[in-house]
Amino acid sequence: EHQETRTDEYLKMNPCHCVPTMTDGDLTIWESAAIMLYLNGKYAADPGLLYPTDLQRRAEVNLMFGFNQGFSASILEFVAPQLFQGKEPDAQLEEKVKTKLDLFNKILEGKTFVTWWGITLADFSLMAYLSLLDYGYDYKSSYPNIKDWNERMRALPYYEETNKGWYEVLRAKSS
Repeated sequence: EHQETRTDEYLKMNPCHCVPTMTDGDLTIWESAAIMLYLNGKYAADPGLLYPTDLQRRAEVNLMFGFNQGFSASILEFVAPQLFQGKEPDAQLEEKVKTKLDLFNKILEGKTFVTWWGITLADFSLMAYLSLLDYGYDYKSSYPNIKDWNERMRALPYYEETNKGWYEVLRAKSS
């Protein structure tokens, strides 16, 4: 079941057999941050708005992309068995998630978004993984900065529309 990423055709595009994978003309890339950066650079009216051209600000965004690697891995490791295999939550994996949430809550202290100057691609990347916890895990009551940031992200005028399909899949898996 769900072996689409193991086919010969898919493995030629992406030997890591992960999602997401994107093809644009003769370019094939995988990993969500790489895809976001590419799409922003190619299609955004002002690519510097969400991924600054200033090297110091860009370094801060890249730092948060790096943080998201461990953050997302801990969330996926904890949530995936519950959503896709119907398993009970693993206490050790939950502790890893709590450690990452503690750190993320500290990072957000005093900020509207993950950087001090405004919303960036890193916010969208982090939100995609954090939203996996919305199905069966209460993180908002223990992490006020994350709760406030989450509410700001969800209040964006395009948030519901762009995430609708994703949330429908998650709701179906979690019920």
